[in-house]
Amino acid sequence: MFSLSSDQVSHFLLAMGCLLAMAHLLGFLAEKIFIPRVIGKVAAGLVLGPTILGHFFPDAFHWLFVGFPLEDKLFGLLYQFGLLLLMFCSGLKFQTKFNKGDARITSSLVIGSTIPAFIIGWIAADFFNIIPFIGSANNPLAIKVVIAVSIAITSIPVISKIFNDLGIMHTRFAKIVIACAGVHDVLLWIALGFATAIASKGGGYTLSTAFVSAGTSFGFILWALVVGYLLFKRMTIIRQNLLFRSSNLGYFLFIMFILASLAGTLHVETIFGALIAGIVAKVALPEAVSERLEQGVSNISFSWFIPIYFATVGLQLT
Repeated sequence: MFSLSSDQVSHFLLAMGCLLAMAHLLGFLAEKIFIPRVIGKVAAGLVLGPTILGHFFPDAFHWLFVGFPLEDKLFGLLYQFGLLLLMFCSGLKFQTKFNKGDARITSSLVIGSTIPAFIIGWIAADFFNIIPFIGSANNPLAIKVVIAVSIAITSIPVISKIFNDLGIMHTRFAKIVIACAGVHDVLLWIALGFATAIASKGGGYTLSTAFVSAGTSFGFILWALVVGYLLFKRMTIIRQNLLFRSSNLGYFLFIMFILASLAGTLHVETIFGALIAGIVAKVALPEAVSERLEQGVSNISFSWFIPIYFATVGLQLT
């Protein structure tokens, strides 16, 4: 139980090491030609994945990445850890000081980038035969929502990593873009949650389905922001907090995992639990503590988990 053979461990470490080394190497080369490192890290997955290695040397690809049962699951686990830590780091860099001009620009961008794109995706679904993609739920409404969301949605992890690579995460421009992408994706993930809810209910669409789906997502986000803020503000730097005293970083990672787990249990995307944990830590903690936390998380995240996450993205492309 909870064990792998020594051969399996050695095999996985080799595969992970090759993927990690390629991610850092291509990320470094991408930066040298003025391309964000994240592009090179995704390219690492393309080089070692089905796109190149799997196409020209399929046996080598299968031996390296599907060499024993559950090896793909181990990479999937590292992928999820990398995504959560990237969102946590993004939250820690979140800018909280907005003036009226910033708020007005952000609101305009959210409306302008969400509604038109969603409408285009919704209309486009009527021009294609979506029947083969409906699946066992047999719900045309759900698949139309998914298509519309896929056209409109952004990617906070990719945007955050690009801004980190360029060293502009603390600028006003990055602050507005990240805030816009955050609100934008929250709304669209709620729409996706609605599509999942009506598909799981056998195609039944009711107002209660919509309210429950949207209410759960909004409720979790609001609750996590309030409770998370109070938790960090009042309970972190106190003598009775033995977990914080024993390991500062371990305490914050514990909170992140708990919020992400709770989000998943409520059928809200786990990444929002990690993002909110980072945001409330940034807002509630003294600046010196939040900077120390950011440095500690970034050291391990950007050297291991996050490169593996982006390389695994490329690894899954064919």
